[in-house]
Amino acid sequence: MRVGLRALSLTARDATRVEAPTDDERERRDLSARLAAVAFILVLIVALPVLLNLGRHRWFRYDDWDFVSSRSVTSVRDLFEPHNVHWTTLPVVTYRGLWRTFGLQTYVPYQLVGLAFHLLLASLVRLVMRRAGVRPWTATAAAVLLVFFGAGEQSVLWAFTAITLTLTLVFGVTHLLLADHDGPTDRRDWLGLVAGLAGLMSSGVAITMTIVVGLAVLVRRGWRIAALHTLPLAAVFGVWYVAIGNEGFSQQERQGAAEAWGFFRTAVGAAYTGIARAPALGWVVGGLIALGLWLAWHDRTRAYLRQRAAPTAAMLAGAFLFLLIAGTSRSEAIATETRYVYVVATLTMPALALAADTVMCKWRAATALVALLFVASTIGNIRDFDRSETLDEFERAYRQQMLRLPRLPIASEVPRDLHPDLGLAPWVTIGWLRDGVASGRIPEPGPTDAEAVATAELRLALVRTLQHTPVHCDPVSGPVDVRLPAGGSIKAPGPVRVTYTSASGAQSQPVEYEASVARHVVAYADMEGLRVEPLRAGAIVGLCDRDGAPVPTPVGP
Repeated sequence: MRVGLRALSLTARDATRVEAPTDDERERRDLSARLAAVAFILVLIVALPVLLNLGRHRWFRYDDWDFVSSRSVTSVRDLFEPHNVHWTTLPVVTYRGLWRTFGLQTYVPYQLVGLAFHLLLASLVRLVMRRAGVRPWTATAAAVLLVFFGAGEQSVLWAFTAITLTLTLVFGVTHLLLADHDGPTDRRDWLGLVAGLAGLMSSGVAITMTIVVGLAVLVRRGWRIAALHTLPLAAVFGVWYVAIGNEGFSQQERQGAAEAWGFFRTAVGAAYTGIARAPALGWVVGGLIALGLWLAWHDRTRAYLRQRAAPTAAMLAGAFLFLLIAGTSRSEAIATETRYVYVVATLTMPALALAADTVMCKWRAATALVALLFVASTIGNIRDFDRSETLDEFERAYRQQMLRLPRLPIASEVPRDLHPDLGLAPWVTIGWLRDGVASGRIPEPGPTDAEAVATAELRLALVRTLQHTPVHCDPVSGPVDVRLPAGGSIKAPGPVRVTYTSASGAQSQPVEYEASVARHVVAYADMEGLRVEPLRAGAIVGLCDRDGAPVPTPVGP
Protein backbone atom coordinates (compact mmCIF):
# COMPACT_ATOMS: atom_id res chain seq x y z
CA MET A 1 0.00 0.00 0.00
CA ARG A 2 2.89 2.34 0.84
CA VAL A 3 4.36 1.76 -2.60
CA GLY A 4 1.08 2.55 -4.29
CA LEU A 5 0.69 5.81 -2.35
CA ARG A 6 4.25 6.77 -3.16
CA ALA A 7 3.61 6.19 -6.87
CA LEU A 8 0.35 8.19 -6.70
CA SER A 9 2.18 11.05 -5.03
CA LEU A 10 3.92 11.70 -8.35
CA THR A 11 0.84 13.57 -9.55
CA ALA A 12 0.73 17.17 -8.18
CA ARG A 13 3.48 19.18 -9.90
CA ASP A 14 5.15 16.28 -11.74
CA ALA A 15 2.22 14.74 -13.51
CA THR A 16 0.69 18.10 -14.49
CA ARG A 17 3.84 19.52 -16.10
CA VAL A 18 2.98 18.05 -19.49
CA GLU A 19 -0.46 17.46 -20.88
CA ALA A 20 -1.33 13.82 -21.45
CA PRO A 21 -0.18 12.85 -24.96
CA THR A 22 -2.71 11.85 -27.57
CA ASP A 23 -2.60 8.39 -29.09
CA ASP A 24 -0.86 9.74 -32.20
CA GLU A 25 1.75 11.54 -30.11
CA ARG A 26 2.32 8.46 -28.01
CA GLU A 27 2.76 6.37 -31.15
CA ARG A 28 5.25 8.86 -32.59
CA ARG A 29 7.23 8.86 -29.34
CA ASP A 30 7.33 5.08 -29.24
CA LEU A 31 8.52 4.98 -32.84
CA SER A 32 11.22 7.56 -32.09
CA ALA A 33 12.36 5.54 -29.07
CA ARG A 34 12.57 2.36 -31.14
CA LEU A 35 14.50 4.11 -33.91
CA ALA A 36 16.94 5.59 -31.38
CA ALA A 37 17.48 2.14 -29.87
CA VAL A 38 18.02 0.59 -33.32
CA ALA A 39 20.48 3.37 -34.20
CA PHE A 40 22.44 2.66 -31.05
CA ILE A 41 22.52 -1.08 -31.78
CA LEU A 42 23.85 -0.31 -35.26
CA VAL A 43 26.55 1.89 -33.71
CA LEU A 44 27.57 -0.98 -31.43
CA ILE A 45 27.79 -3.35 -34.41
CA VAL A 46 29.95 -0.90 -36.37
CA ALA A 47 32.03 0.06 -33.33
CA LEU A 48 33.39 -3.43 -32.68
CA PRO A 49 35.43 -3.80 -35.90
CA VAL A 50 36.34 -0.10 -35.88
CA LEU A 51 37.75 -0.26 -32.34
CA LEU A 52 39.53 -3.54 -33.09
CA ASN A 53 41.21 -1.87 -36.05
CA LEU A 54 42.22 1.13 -33.95
CA GLY A 55 43.83 -1.23 -31.44
CA ARG A 56 45.45 -3.55 -33.99
CA HIS A 57 49.01 -2.77 -32.90
CA ARG A 58 48.40 -3.32 -29.18
CA TRP A 59 50.00 -6.32 -27.53
CA PHE A 60 50.64 -7.73 -24.05
CA ARG A 61 52.40 -5.34 -21.70
CA TYR A 62 53.09 -4.98 -18.02
CA ASP A 63 49.94 -5.95 -16.02
CA ASP A 64 48.81 -8.41 -18.71
CA TRP A 65 51.81 -10.57 -17.89
CA ASP A 66 50.79 -11.14 -14.26
CA PHE A 67 47.59 -12.96 -15.24
CA VAL A 68 49.07 -14.63 -18.33
CA SER A 69 52.33 -15.91 -16.86
CA SER A 70 52.25 -16.09 -13.07
CA ARG A 71 48.73 -17.17 -12.02
CA SER A 72 47.05 -20.56 -11.98
CA VAL A 73 43.36 -21.39 -11.55
CA THR A 74 44.36 -24.46 -9.53
CA SER A 75 46.05 -22.33 -6.88
CA VAL A 76 43.77 -20.70 -4.31
CA ARG A 77 46.46 -18.13 -3.55
CA ASP A 78 46.86 -17.21 -7.22
CA LEU A 79 43.11 -16.73 -7.53
CA PHE A 80 42.78 -14.43 -4.52
CA GLU A 81 46.18 -12.73 -4.24
CA PRO A 82 45.76 -9.00 -4.93
CA HIS A 83 47.11 -7.40 -8.06
CA ASN A 84 48.56 -4.25 -6.50
CA VAL A 85 45.57 -3.49 -4.22
CA HIS A 86 42.87 -5.10 -6.36
CA TRP A 87 40.93 -8.31 -5.83
CA THR A 88 40.98 -9.76 -9.36
CA THR A 89 39.74 -13.36 -9.21
CA LEU A 90 37.39 -13.09 -12.20
CA PRO A 91 39.92 -11.37 -14.50
CA VAL A 92 42.50 -14.02 -13.54
CA VAL A 93 40.09 -16.80 -14.51
CA THR A 94 39.28 -14.97 -17.77
CA TYR A 95 42.94 -14.51 -18.68
CA ARG A 96 43.82 -18.10 -17.84
CA GLY A 97 41.04 -19.36 -20.09
CA LEU A 98 42.20 -17.12 -22.94
CA TRP A 99 45.82 -18.20 -22.42
CA ARG A 100 44.91 -21.89 -22.50
CA THR A 101 42.93 -21.37 -25.70
CA PHE A 102 44.95 -18.79 -27.64
CA GLY A 103 48.29 -18.40 -25.87
CA LEU A 104 50.28 -15.48 -27.27
CA GLN A 105 49.30 -16.30 -30.84
CA THR A 106 47.26 -13.10 -31.05
CA TYR A 107 46.06 -10.32 -28.75
CA VAL A 108 42.72 -10.02 -30.57
CA PRO A 109 40.71 -12.51 -28.42
CA TYR A 110 41.81 -10.68 -25.27
CA GLN A 111 40.79 -7.37 -26.84
CA LEU A 112 37.47 -8.80 -28.02
CA VAL A 113 36.53 -9.76 -24.47
CA GLY A 114 37.50 -6.32 -23.21
CA LEU A 115 35.61 -4.56 -26.00
CA ALA A 116 32.53 -6.66 -25.28
CA PHE A 117 32.60 -5.38 -21.69
CA HIS A 118 33.09 -1.80 -22.89
CA LEU A 119 30.15 -1.92 -25.31
CA LEU A 120 27.96 -3.63 -22.71
CA LEU A 121 28.82 -0.88 -20.24
CA ALA A 122 27.82 1.82 -22.73
CA SER A 123 24.48 0.03 -23.20
CA LEU A 124 23.86 -0.16 -19.45
CA VAL A 125 24.72 3.51 -18.98
CA ARG A 126 22.25 4.38 -21.73
CA LEU A 127 19.60 2.45 -19.79
CA VAL A 128 20.37 4.54 -16.70
CA MET A 129 19.86 7.66 -18.80
CA ARG A 130 16.50 6.47 -20.09
CA ARG A 131 15.32 5.65 -16.58
CA ALA A 132 16.30 9.17 -15.54
CA GLY A 133 13.95 10.58 -18.17
CA VAL A 134 16.47 11.43 -20.86
CA ARG A 135 14.87 11.40 -24.30
CA PRO A 136 15.88 8.49 -26.58
CA TRP A 137 18.02 10.37 -29.11
CA THR A 138 19.86 12.37 -26.44
CA ALA A 139 20.60 9.14 -24.56
CA THR A 140 21.87 7.58 -27.78
CA ALA A 141 24.12 10.57 -28.53
CA ALA A 142 25.65 10.48 -25.04
CA ALA A 143 26.11 6.71 -25.14
CA VAL A 144 27.78 6.93 -28.58
CA LEU A 145 30.25 9.38 -27.07
CA LEU A 146 31.06 6.78 -24.43
CA VAL A 147 31.41 4.04 -27.08
CA PHE A 148 34.08 6.08 -28.91
CA PHE A 149 35.63 7.61 -25.80
CA GLY A 150 39.23 7.83 -26.93
CA ALA A 151 40.17 9.93 -23.90
CA GLY A 152 39.77 6.69 -21.94
CA GLU A 153 41.53 4.47 -24.48
CA GLN A 154 43.30 2.31 -21.87
CA SER A 155 39.93 1.00 -20.71
CA VAL A 156 38.78 0.40 -24.27
CA LEU A 157 41.72 -1.02 -26.25
CA TRP A 158 44.04 -2.42 -23.58
CA ALA A 159 42.63 -5.81 -22.60
CA PHE A 160 43.91 -5.73 -19.02
CA THR A 161 42.13 -2.54 -17.99
CA ALA A 162 38.97 -3.53 -19.84
CA ILE A 163 38.86 -7.00 -18.23
CA THR A 164 39.40 -5.53 -14.76
CA LEU A 165 38.21 -1.94 -14.43
CA THR A 166 35.60 -1.86 -17.21
CA LEU A 167 34.19 -5.22 -16.11
CA THR A 168 33.85 -3.88 -12.58
CA LEU A 169 31.83 -0.93 -13.88
CA VAL A 170 29.62 -3.36 -15.82
CA PHE A 171 28.83 -5.30 -12.64
CA GLY A 172 28.41 -2.10 -10.63
CA VAL A 173 25.92 -0.48 -13.03
CA THR A 174 24.08 -3.82 -13.31
CA HIS A 175 23.80 -3.91 -9.50
CA LEU A 176 22.49 -0.34 -9.54
CA LEU A 177 19.85 -1.07 -12.18
CA LEU A 178 18.64 -4.21 -10.41
CA ALA A 179 18.35 -2.44 -7.06
CA ASP A 180 16.59 0.59 -8.56
CA HIS A 181 12.94 -0.30 -7.97
CA ASP A 182 10.21 0.22 -5.41
CA GLY A 183 8.67 -2.39 -3.19
CA PRO A 184 10.05 -5.08 -0.90
CA THR A 185 13.09 -7.20 -1.51
CA ASP A 186 12.72 -9.59 -4.42
CA ARG A 187 14.79 -11.62 -6.88
CA ARG A 188 16.22 -8.48 -8.49
CA ASP A 189 17.88 -7.50 -5.23
CA TRP A 190 19.55 -10.88 -4.81
CA LEU A 191 20.74 -10.83 -8.42
CA GLY A 192 22.06 -7.33 -7.76
CA LEU A 193 24.05 -8.59 -4.78
CA VAL A 194 25.55 -11.32 -6.99
CA ALA A 195 26.57 -8.65 -9.51
CA GLY A 196 28.06 -6.57 -6.68
CA LEU A 197 30.07 -9.55 -5.45
CA ALA A 198 31.33 -10.21 -8.98
CA GLY A 199 32.39 -6.58 -9.15
CA LEU A 200 34.35 -6.91 -5.90
CA MET A 201 36.18 -9.88 -7.44
CA SER A 202 37.17 -7.84 -10.50
CA SER A 203 38.88 -4.68 -9.19
CA GLY A 204 38.93 -2.13 -6.39
CA VAL A 205 36.61 0.20 -8.34
CA ALA A 206 33.84 -1.98 -6.87
CA ILE A 207 34.26 -0.17 -3.55
CA THR A 208 33.07 3.04 -5.21
CA MET A 209 30.28 1.25 -7.07
CA THR A 210 29.00 -0.39 -3.88
CA ILE A 211 28.77 3.05 -2.27
CA VAL A 212 26.99 4.38 -5.37
CA VAL A 213 24.39 1.60 -5.13
CA GLY A 214 24.03 2.19 -1.39
CA LEU A 215 23.39 5.92 -1.89
CA ALA A 216 20.81 5.36 -4.63
CA VAL A 217 18.94 2.70 -2.67
CA LEU A 218 19.08 4.75 0.53
CA VAL A 219 17.36 7.65 -1.22
CA ARG A 220 14.74 5.56 -3.00
CA ARG A 221 14.02 2.64 -0.66
CA GLY A 222 15.37 3.49 2.79
CA TRP A 223 18.28 2.47 4.98
CA ARG A 224 17.30 -1.15 5.60
CA ILE A 225 17.42 -2.18 1.95
CA ALA A 226 20.47 0.03 1.42
CA ALA A 227 22.18 -1.95 4.17
CA LEU A 228 21.17 -5.19 2.45
CA HIS A 229 22.92 -4.05 -0.73
CA THR A 230 26.12 -2.88 0.95
CA LEU A 231 26.89 -4.54 4.29
CA PRO A 232 27.18 -8.14 2.98
CA LEU A 233 29.61 -6.94 0.31
CA ALA A 234 31.58 -4.96 2.88
CA ALA A 235 31.81 -8.08 5.06
CA VAL A 236 33.03 -10.24 2.18
CA PHE A 237 35.61 -7.63 1.20
CA GLY A 238 36.73 -7.42 4.83
CA VAL A 239 37.28 -11.18 5.00
CA TRP A 240 39.33 -11.07 1.77
CA TYR A 241 41.33 -8.11 3.05
CA VAL A 242 42.20 -9.76 6.35
CA ALA A 243 42.99 -13.12 4.74
CA ILE A 244 45.21 -11.93 1.88
CA GLY A 245 44.24 -8.54 0.44
CA ASN A 246 46.21 -6.52 2.97
CA GLU A 247 49.43 -7.69 1.31
CA GLY A 248 48.76 -5.37 -1.60
CA PHE A 249 47.71 -2.43 0.54
CA SER A 250 50.80 -2.71 2.75
CA GLN A 251 52.99 -2.02 -0.30
CA GLN A 252 51.12 1.18 -1.23
CA GLU A 253 52.58 4.54 -0.33
CA ARG A 254 49.90 6.64 1.35
CA GLN A 255 49.48 10.23 0.16
CA GLY A 256 48.90 13.21 2.40
CA ALA A 257 45.87 15.48 2.17
CA ALA A 258 47.63 18.00 -0.08
CA GLU A 259 48.81 15.28 -2.48
CA ALA A 260 45.37 13.65 -2.55
CA TRP A 261 43.73 16.99 -3.30
CA GLY A 262 46.25 17.59 -6.10
CA PHE A 263 45.38 14.22 -7.62
CA PHE A 264 41.65 14.94 -7.33
CA ARG A 265 41.87 18.40 -8.88
CA THR A 266 44.07 17.27 -11.77
CA ALA A 267 41.99 14.17 -12.49
CA VAL A 268 38.70 16.11 -12.54
CA GLY A 269 40.21 18.57 -15.01
CA ALA A 270 41.50 15.74 -17.19
CA ALA A 271 38.13 13.98 -17.17
CA TYR A 272 36.06 17.02 -18.16
CA THR A 273 38.64 18.00 -20.77
CA GLY A 274 38.47 14.43 -22.05
CA ILE A 275 34.70 14.63 -22.42
CA ALA A 276 34.79 17.99 -24.21
CA ARG A 277 38.18 17.50 -25.94
CA ALA A 278 39.28 21.05 -25.11
CA PRO A 279 40.31 22.55 -21.74
CA ALA A 280 38.05 25.60 -22.15
CA LEU A 281 35.08 23.42 -23.11
CA GLY A 282 35.65 21.31 -20.01
CA TRP A 283 34.34 24.27 -18.02
CA VAL A 284 31.38 24.44 -20.40
CA VAL A 285 30.59 20.77 -19.72
CA GLY A 286 30.80 21.37 -15.97
CA GLY A 287 28.54 24.41 -16.23
CA LEU A 288 26.08 22.55 -18.47
CA ILE A 289 25.81 19.73 -15.91
CA ALA A 290 25.24 22.15 -13.02
CA LEU A 291 22.67 24.25 -14.87
CA GLY A 292 20.86 21.32 -16.46
CA LEU A 293 20.53 19.31 -13.26
CA TRP A 294 19.21 22.36 -11.41
CA LEU A 295 16.60 22.91 -14.11
CA ALA A 296 15.69 19.22 -14.08
CA TRP A 297 15.34 18.80 -10.34
CA HIS A 298 14.91 22.10 -8.51
CA ASP A 299 11.11 22.12 -8.37
CA ARG A 300 10.39 18.41 -8.45
CA THR A 301 8.67 16.63 -5.59
CA ARG A 302 10.67 14.42 -3.25
CA ALA A 303 8.81 11.37 -4.52
CA TYR A 304 9.84 12.16 -8.10
CA LEU A 305 13.46 12.71 -7.12
CA ARG A 306 13.54 9.44 -5.20
CA GLN A 307 12.28 7.49 -8.19
CA ARG A 308 13.99 9.24 -11.10
CA ALA A 309 17.04 11.16 -9.84
CA ALA A 310 18.68 8.82 -7.32
CA PRO A 311 20.79 6.64 -9.69
CA THR A 312 22.04 9.59 -11.75
CA ALA A 313 22.91 11.66 -8.68
CA ALA A 314 24.59 8.69 -6.98
CA MET A 315 26.73 7.97 -10.06
CA LEU A 316 27.79 11.61 -10.32
CA ALA A 317 28.74 11.63 -6.63
CA GLY A 318 30.55 8.33 -7.21
CA ALA A 319 32.76 9.93 -9.87
CA PHE A 320 34.18 12.37 -7.34
CA LEU A 321 34.29 9.75 -4.57
CA PHE A 322 36.32 7.45 -6.81
CA LEU A 323 38.97 10.13 -7.33
CA LEU A 324 39.10 10.93 -3.60
CA ILE A 325 39.71 7.25 -2.83
CA ALA A 326 42.29 6.86 -5.62
CA GLY A 327 44.08 10.03 -4.52
CA THR A 328 44.92 8.56 -1.12
CA SER A 329 47.44 6.21 -2.74
CA ARG A 330 48.16 7.69 -6.19
CA SER A 331 50.58 10.41 -7.23
CA GLU A 332 49.31 13.52 -8.96
CA ALA A 333 51.74 12.68 -11.77
CA ILE A 334 49.44 9.88 -12.98
CA ALA A 335 46.13 11.66 -12.36
CA THR A 336 45.64 12.21 -16.10
CA GLU A 337 45.94 8.48 -16.92
CA THR A 338 43.13 7.53 -19.28
CA ARG A 339 41.79 4.79 -17.00
CA TYR A 340 40.85 7.41 -14.39
CA VAL A 341 39.33 9.64 -17.07
CA TYR A 342 37.24 6.67 -18.26
CA VAL A 343 35.77 5.92 -14.83
CA VAL A 344 34.85 9.55 -14.19
CA ALA A 345 33.34 9.96 -17.67
CA THR A 346 31.27 6.77 -17.31
CA LEU A 347 29.83 7.81 -13.96
CA THR A 348 29.22 11.38 -15.16
CA MET A 349 27.58 10.56 -18.49
CA PRO A 350 23.98 10.07 -17.19
CA ALA A 351 24.13 13.46 -15.47
CA LEU A 352 25.54 15.10 -18.60
CA ALA A 353 22.85 13.53 -20.79
CA LEU A 354 20.02 14.58 -18.43
CA ALA A 355 21.41 18.10 -18.12
CA ALA A 356 21.82 18.50 -21.88
CA ASP A 357 18.35 17.12 -22.55
CA THR A 358 16.78 19.45 -19.99
CA VAL A 359 18.52 22.51 -21.43
CA MET A 360 17.40 21.58 -24.95
CA CYS A 361 13.81 21.12 -23.75
CA LYS A 362 13.90 24.42 -21.88
CA TRP A 363 15.50 26.46 -24.64
CA ARG A 364 14.98 25.07 -28.12
CA ALA A 365 17.53 27.56 -29.46
CA ALA A 366 20.24 25.74 -27.47
CA THR A 367 19.58 22.43 -29.23
CA ALA A 368 22.01 23.10 -32.08
CA LEU A 369 24.79 24.16 -29.70
CA VAL A 370 24.37 21.12 -27.44
CA ALA A 371 24.20 18.79 -30.44
CA LEU A 372 27.35 20.40 -31.84
CA LEU A 373 29.09 19.83 -28.50
CA PHE A 374 28.28 16.10 -28.61
CA VAL A 375 29.32 15.74 -32.25
CA ALA A 376 32.59 17.63 -31.80
CA SER A 377 33.39 15.70 -28.63
CA THR A 378 32.73 12.35 -30.30
CA ILE A 379 34.90 13.21 -33.32
CA GLY A 380 37.68 14.47 -31.06
CA ASN A 381 37.54 11.32 -28.96
CA ILE A 382 37.74 9.09 -32.03
CA ARG A 383 40.90 10.95 -33.02
CA ASP A 384 42.32 10.31 -29.54
CA PHE A 385 42.63 6.61 -30.41
CA ASP A 386 45.32 7.42 -32.97
CA ARG A 387 48.87 6.74 -31.85
CA SER A 388 52.19 7.82 -33.28
CA GLU A 389 53.87 5.49 -35.76
CA THR A 390 56.88 5.45 -33.42
CA LEU A 391 54.80 3.92 -30.62
CA ASP A 392 53.30 1.34 -32.97
CA GLU A 393 56.77 0.43 -34.22
CA PHE A 394 57.97 0.01 -30.64
CA GLU A 395 55.03 -2.30 -29.92
CA ARG A 396 55.89 -4.47 -32.94
CA ALA A 397 59.58 -4.59 -31.99
CA TYR A 398 58.72 -5.43 -28.38
CA ARG A 399 56.45 -8.28 -29.48
CA GLN A 400 59.19 -9.73 -31.66
CA GLN A 401 61.71 -9.42 -28.84
CA MET A 402 59.55 -11.31 -26.33
CA LEU A 403 58.76 -14.07 -28.83
CA ARG A 404 62.43 -14.37 -29.76
CA LEU A 405 63.79 -14.70 -26.21
CA PRO A 406 62.87 -18.35 -25.49
CA ARG A 407 64.32 -19.44 -28.86
CA LEU A 408 67.76 -17.92 -28.33
CA PRO A 409 70.60 -20.48 -28.14
CA ILE A 410 71.59 -19.03 -24.78
CA ALA A 411 68.06 -19.34 -23.30
CA SER A 412 68.75 -22.87 -22.07
CA GLU A 413 71.91 -21.73 -20.22
CA VAL A 414 70.44 -19.00 -18.01
CA PRO A 415 68.45 -19.85 -14.85
CA ARG A 416 64.80 -20.71 -15.51
CA ASP A 417 63.66 -18.15 -12.94
CA LEU A 418 65.53 -15.29 -14.63
CA HIS A 419 63.24 -12.35 -15.47
CA PRO A 420 64.40 -11.05 -18.84
CA ASP A 421 62.42 -7.80 -18.79
CA LEU A 422 61.82 -6.29 -15.37
CA GLY A 423 60.57 -3.07 -16.96
CA LEU A 424 57.64 -4.13 -19.18
CA ALA A 425 57.15 -7.77 -18.21
CA PRO A 426 58.26 -8.13 -14.58
CA TRP A 427 56.30 -11.35 -13.94
CA VAL A 428 57.70 -13.24 -16.94
CA THR A 429 60.52 -15.76 -16.51
CA ILE A 430 62.60 -17.31 -19.26
CA GLY A 431 61.45 -20.73 -18.03
CA TRP A 432 57.80 -19.80 -18.56
CA LEU A 433 58.59 -18.55 -22.05
CA ARG A 434 60.42 -21.76 -22.93
CA ASP A 435 57.51 -23.84 -21.62
CA GLY A 436 55.15 -21.76 -23.75
CA VAL A 437 57.18 -22.54 -26.85
CA ALA A 438 57.14 -26.25 -26.00
CA SER A 439 53.33 -26.18 -25.56
CA GLY A 440 52.79 -24.37 -28.87
CA ARG A 441 51.18 -21.33 -27.20
CA ILE A 442 54.04 -18.96 -28.03
CA PRO A 443 54.39 -18.44 -31.79
CA GLU A 444 57.44 -17.83 -33.93
CA PRO A 445 58.76 -14.26 -33.83
CA GLY A 446 58.85 -13.96 -37.59
CA PRO A 447 61.80 -12.88 -39.73
CA THR A 448 64.79 -11.76 -37.71
CA ASP A 449 68.43 -10.88 -38.34
CA ALA A 450 71.69 -11.92 -36.75
CA GLU A 451 72.27 -8.51 -35.15
CA ALA A 452 68.88 -8.66 -33.41
CA VAL A 453 69.61 -12.17 -32.11
CA ALA A 454 73.02 -11.12 -30.77
CA THR A 455 71.48 -8.06 -29.08
CA ALA A 456 68.74 -10.20 -27.51
CA GLU A 457 71.32 -12.68 -26.19
CA LEU A 458 73.31 -9.83 -24.65
CA ARG A 459 70.24 -8.38 -22.95
CA LEU A 460 69.14 -11.79 -21.69
CA ALA A 461 72.46 -12.97 -20.29
CA LEU A 462 73.84 -9.67 -18.94
CA VAL A 463 71.55 -8.15 -16.31
CA ARG A 464 71.99 -5.38 -13.77
CA THR A 465 71.28 -6.56 -10.24
CA LEU A 466 71.58 -5.17 -6.73
CA GLN A 467 72.64 -7.83 -4.23
CA HIS A 468 75.66 -9.30 -6.07
CA THR A 469 78.78 -8.96 -3.89
CA PRO A 470 81.87 -10.53 -5.53
CA VAL A 471 85.03 -11.07 -3.50
CA HIS A 472 87.59 -10.09 -6.14
CA CYS A 473 87.54 -7.59 -9.03
CA ASP A 474 90.34 -6.72 -11.47
CA PRO A 475 90.46 -3.02 -12.37
CA VAL A 476 90.76 -2.08 -16.06
CA SER A 477 90.50 1.25 -17.90
CA GLY A 478 89.29 2.19 -21.34
CA PRO A 479 87.48 -0.10 -23.76
CA VAL A 480 88.38 -3.73 -23.07
CA ASP A 481 87.47 -7.07 -24.66
CA VAL A 482 86.55 -9.62 -22.00
CA ARG A 483 85.02 -12.99 -21.32
CA LEU A 484 82.68 -13.22 -18.36
CA PRO A 485 81.88 -16.66 -16.93
CA ALA A 486 78.41 -17.30 -15.53
CA GLY A 487 78.35 -15.47 -12.21
CA GLY A 488 81.02 -12.95 -13.25
CA SER A 489 80.12 -9.27 -13.23
CA ILE A 490 81.08 -5.76 -14.23
CA LYS A 491 81.48 -3.04 -11.60
CA ALA A 492 81.80 0.62 -12.58
CA PRO A 493 81.24 4.04 -10.98
CA GLY A 494 78.91 5.00 -13.80
CA PRO A 495 77.31 3.84 -17.05
CA VAL A 496 79.05 1.40 -19.35
CA ARG A 497 78.44 0.49 -22.98
CA VAL A 498 78.64 -3.19 -23.88
CA THR A 499 78.68 -4.87 -27.27
CA TYR A 500 78.66 -8.60 -27.93
CA THR A 501 80.00 -10.70 -30.77
CA SER A 502 78.28 -14.07 -30.94
CA ALA A 503 79.90 -17.40 -31.81
CA SER A 504 78.60 -16.97 -35.38
CA GLY A 505 80.39 -13.63 -35.68
CA ALA A 506 77.27 -11.46 -35.51
CA GLN A 507 77.71 -8.23 -33.55
CA SER A 508 75.00 -6.81 -31.32
CA GLN A 509 73.88 -3.25 -31.07
CA PRO A 510 75.60 -1.42 -28.20
CA VAL A 511 73.67 -1.70 -24.94
CA GLU A 512 74.14 0.78 -22.10
CA TYR A 513 73.98 -0.37 -18.48
CA GLU A 514 73.76 1.95 -15.49
CA ALA A 515 76.40 0.16 -13.46
CA SER A 516 77.40 1.46 -10.03
CA VAL A 517 79.10 0.37 -6.84
CA ALA A 518 75.74 -0.93 -5.59
CA ARG A 519 74.52 -2.36 -8.88
CA HIS A 520 76.69 -4.82 -10.75
CA VAL A 521 76.03 -6.04 -14.27
CA VAL A 522 76.01 -9.81 -13.84
CA ALA A 523 76.48 -12.53 -16.48
CA TYR A 524 73.91 -15.34 -16.10
CA ALA A 525 75.58 -17.46 -18.79
CA ASP A 526 79.13 -17.75 -20.11
CA MET A 527 79.67 -14.70 -22.32
CA GLU A 528 82.62 -14.51 -24.69
CA GLY A 529 83.12 -11.69 -27.13
CA LEU A 530 82.13 -8.83 -24.84
CA ARG A 531 83.53 -5.35 -25.32
CA VAL A 532 83.09 -3.11 -22.28
CA GLU A 533 83.52 0.66 -22.50
CA PRO A 534 83.00 3.04 -19.56
CA LEU A 535 81.11 6.19 -20.58
CA ARG A 536 82.52 8.36 -17.83
CA ALA A 537 85.95 9.77 -18.74
CA GLY A 538 88.78 8.14 -16.79
CA ALA A 539 86.48 5.66 -15.05
CA ILE A 540 87.99 2.39 -13.83
CA VAL A 541 85.91 -0.70 -14.55
CA GLY A 542 86.06 -3.74 -12.29
CA LEU A 543 85.81 -7.19 -13.91
CA CYS A 544 84.73 -9.47 -11.12
CA ASP A 545 85.01 -13.23 -10.80
CA ARG A 546 82.33 -15.15 -9.02
CA ASP A 547 84.81 -16.24 -6.33
CA GLY A 548 82.16 -18.21 -4.51
CA ALA A 549 79.89 -15.20 -4.05
CA PRO A 550 76.18 -15.98 -4.46
CA VAL A 551 74.58 -14.61 -7.62
CA PRO A 552 70.96 -13.70 -6.88
CA THR A 553 68.42 -13.94 -9.67
CA PRO A 554 66.57 -10.66 -10.32
CA VAL A 555 62.93 -11.20 -9.40
CA GLY A 556 59.69 -9.58 -10.49
CA PRO A 557 57.06 -7.91 -8.31
